[in-house]
Amino acid sequence: MAKLSKDKLGYIHIPAMNDDGLVRFVRSLYSDSFDKEGIVLDVRYNGGGNTHDKILNYLNGKEHTIFASRDGSSGLVLNAFDRKWTRPLVLLINNRSYSDAEIFPHAFRSYGLGKLVGQKTGGHVIGTRNIQLIDGSAFRTPRRRCSRYRGARASRPARPRRRLAARPRRRRTARGRGRLAEDPSPDRRRPAARLGHAERGQWASGVADACRPTQGIVRRRH
Repeated sequence: MAKLSKDKLGYIHIPAMNDDGLVRFVRSLYSDSFDKEGIVLDVRYNGGGNTHDKILNYLNGKEHTIFASRDGSSGLVLNAFDRKWTRPLVLLINNRSYSDAEIFPHAFRSYGLGKLVGQKTGGHVIGTRNIQLIDGSAFRTPRRRCSRYRGARASRPARPRRRLAARPRRRRTARGRGRLAEDPSPDRRRPAARLGHAERGQWASGVADACRPTQGIVRRRH
């Protein structure tokens, strides 16, 4: 992403909505991306969890006060760990963004944080519980419905503003003819690396367009 954007955009993949995913997000936000003009967030291949509000807390910052020091420095917060992201965002989603990773793009859009790019999610938001039987077996039952604040069900797919789908990769057969086939074992650790050169160009173009709400990079105003 740094190479494609000439080091203007940061990229953060959130693998799961759990504590480990949250730590990874915060570390990437402050150490690698906080000086960028925009950030591309990625919740593709995210199995869900319950940390969407904690992540949104870092992204939904509102500028309200400027603190100036005697040495000439100034900032929007007194403490470094209180910093919030206030510049442009784009969120990548696909049909393997599950559960809390579907709630997150709905909330992301509701807050007006940026555009959704990719594939629509599967609409699999539901709260379940595990019931243990006396023979040691177990089964899960639904126990919680999830709806958006304005009434729309969050179990409906989150639909991207810019739809981009990675094409199946081409394999060579014994006769030398190409055939299309889905990769049976995608590498969940590096979602961006699964795209070929043409696909990376397509994604980069879509992300760049989504990161450009007006001419140039602008700060969000609340």
